[in-house]
Amino acid sequence: MALRFFGDSRHLVHTSVDERAWWVTAFRDRSTRASRLLGWKTERPHLIVPSAAVLVVQFICTRLQYSQAMALIIFGGDGGSLVLGSLLMITFYVTMRDLD
Repeated sequence: MALRFFGDSRHLVHTSVDERAWWVTAFRDRSTRASRLLGWKTERPHLIVPSAAVLVVQFICTRLQYSQAMALIIFGGDGGSLVLGSLLMITFYVTMRDLD
């Protein structure tokens, strides 16, 4: 159960994270299967490999426990922003001469 504050503390909104949207999983599953089929028929392995990887990650993530899923979501949000911020700072301060 998560509570979010919108402006004034008198207006607490309950956001349920216990429910899973089955249609999101079904859409992602069908789109990755279509991508793999297209890659197989046109002999493009660069379409097959990422879609198979997405399917494996989806399979693993749908079987996580609630606490593990919340930890992954929190780390993905905060940790991901730290990684992206670090990469952005590197692009400002590293020149081509530094890479040689």
